[in-house]
Parts: sequence; structure tokens; C-alpha cells
Amino acid sequence: MKVQKHRELYTGAFIIMLLTVFSIFSPYKLEATEQDSWKEFRCESGQCSVAFPTVPKHMQEQFELPKSKARVTYDAYVSSNHPQTVFMMLIANYPVAISPEYQRISLEGFINGLVQQGGQVIFANMLEIPNATGVEFFIQNGNVYFKGKAIMKGKKLYLIAMESLDSQYKDSLYHQFIDSFRFVGS
Repeated sequence: MKVQKHRELYTGAFIIMLLTVFSIFSPYKLEATEQDSWKEFRCESGQCSVAFPTVPKHMQEQFELPKSKARVTYDAYVSSNHPQTVFMMLIANYPVAISPEYQRISLEGFINGLVQQGGQVIFANMLEIPNATGVEFFIQNGNVYFKGKAIMKGKKLYLIAMESLDSQYKDSLYHQFIDSFRFVGS
């Protein structure tokens, strides 16, 4: 029962975190020119790296989990190469690790939470990742595509995703971004 409660809190917290990032960064103009080259960005605290088309804007927050005194901290990195195409990496650091047997259920809850916000699942496939659990997803909400990966590893939840208008979506840009993600360090 206690594990179920924590799993639901973490899934809900991640949805809240994602919506907060969207609301904060949506007013910013992140557009870069086509001539900008993609550069690797290394996040030491997240022990990972990913290539962004421009220097990412960074936001760091923490909040208390609903119905709990536990605190979650997260870092969000957002970049863009078109006015309506955004690349993001969010790293949530939870107070305790979710056991591997519940990671899949938590990721399924994350996808369900996106659908409850009005999205339609194009696909959601579980991924085999050494020492982690992940899901690759593609959600459509009206004329907006949201495609990416969510990965749980230890006490961290990683979201690497691209949001784009359907008319501006380019699968090659998605793969350039998503395929550049790596875990580094220990």
C-alpha cells in the first residue's frame, strides 16, 4: 500500500513538474537561426549529456509531493531551433528510488497523465535500458506533437522530449536530439 501511494505521488508530481515547465517557458522566444550548430550539453548533476540546437535555458525548482513532506527537485533545460519546436530535458531527483518492479507502472502512469491532459497516444513503447526503465512515446494534442523518452534510473526520472506543431515536425531533428542522449559518469 505504501509503495502504491509513493508511485502515485511520483507520477502526479512529474505531471505537475512538466506542466510548470511548459507554462514558464512558453512565453519565451527560444528561436535560433538555422545556422546554429548542435552542441553537446553535459549535466553533471544528472550524470548525462544531450545535444541541443542552441544553448538551453535552465530552470531549477523544488516542490513538496502532494500528501507527503518529501521534496522533489528538478532541473529543466529547454532549447529551440524554430519558433514552434522546443527540445527539452527534465531531470527530477526524488527522495527515494522507485524499485525496478514499480518503475514500469510509474512510467505508464506518466503516459496516462499526458493523455488525461487532452492528448492522444500515437505510440508508447517500453525500452530496454541497462540499469534503468524507459518508455518512448508519441502524443498528439490537436496540432501539437509531443514525442520523447522518459527514463527512470535510481532516484532520477529523465524526460527527453521534443514538442512541435505538426506542420513543423521533422523526424530527423527528433532523432538528432533523442539519439544524442547519454548517461555519463557513475
